[in-house]
Amino acid sequence: MKMRRNCKKDVMLGAILNLGIIGAAPQVMADPLVTDRPDFTESPETVAKGRVQVEAGATFERSGDERARSLGEVLVRVGTGKRSELRIGLPGHLRFSGNGSSVSGWDDAYLGAKFVLKEGEGRKPQVALLAGTTLPTGSRRVAERKYQPEAVLAAAIDLNEKTALSTNIGVARASAGGERFNQLFGSLSLGYSLSDKWGTYIEVYAFNRNEPGGSTQKYANTGLTYLVNDDFQLDARFGVGLNNGPRERFWGLGVARRF
Repeated sequence: MKMRRNCKKDVMLGAILNLGIIGAAPQVMADPLVTDRPDFTESPETVAKGRVQVEAGATFERSGDERARSLGEVLVRVGTGKRSELRIGLPGHLRFSGNGSSVSGWDDAYLGAKFVLKEGEGRKPQVALLAGTTLPTGSRRVAERKYQPEAVLAAAIDLNEKTALSTNIGVARASAGGERFNQLFGSLSLGYSLSDKWGTYIEVYAFNRNEPGGSTQKYANTGLTYLVNDDFQLDARFGVGLNNGPRERFWGLGVARRF
């Protein structure tokens, strides 16, 4: 299921901080890394062939008296060609609490790929297709343990030297409480370069439903990125739900490293 607050691929955050877990990649001259976090919207950019990029973080959510915590959000992106990449989401640790009780466990893993369909040039947008599925690897207490395939069309265009507009349109065969349903989702993200190191964005996104028979769910969030160097980035984000019912808030921190 497409996690509603960018908790898409999770594992313990400490794993990514040990940067020695992946061997050194060939030294390839490249532009500063482009990540698929911290916003919900996936970028149409792929990792260069022969490079490996690891993105990770932690997210905390609050809705009324309910709490949720996700440690990991680890996505391993492997450049497999000039216009393609392999995407591996490692299973992470989730915790949900409310009404005096709590439950925790490991989420399902994820396997997918990204293909650039059209290179961006000047004011023409870049377009990519993402396809993948969750794998039934998680704990029965918190994970659906089902194959949940999805496809996403991602596009981005540079409005000027500092501003870019990105959008996603996606469809998934999702599952909630063991029951299957069709899910549609979309997003719009406006990014702005504050300096050579700092960046920010504002974003809105929505699902037609997060559960069988559910109603449309809408969210908005904003965040900051800090480029330590061309291969290492830090990020932070904060968002809210735009739905009826209890007030929904979520926030998180993350890191990305290219090898």
